[in-house]
Amino acid sequence: MNTGYYKLPLQVESLMNRDDLPKSNLRDSINQYLRLIIISKFGELDSDINFGCKIWEDDFNLGTNHLNYTEELKEHLQQVIEKYEKRLSAIK
Repeated sequence: MNTGYYKLPLQVESLMNRDDLPKSNLRDSINQYLRLIIISKFGELDSDINFGCKIWEDDFNLGTNHLNYTEELKEHLQQVIEKYEKRLSAIK
């Protein structure tokens, strides 16, 4: 059951040839977008410098308390998912 959600990564060659782009269902589309949020660094998207995940800021910070960092990361992910993935609600 595919809908109007395009599968990532986009097939540029198909786009240039005006072929139909592969599509995915809602669940796969949400999973792809969450992955995109998590693997993106702040500032990587020119149109929205706040898009991304804070994990890349602290990637090599050895002085971070593991328990505090885990809680902070959970809170951050919840906030960023609520902000950017409007197809989800009651995110925990």
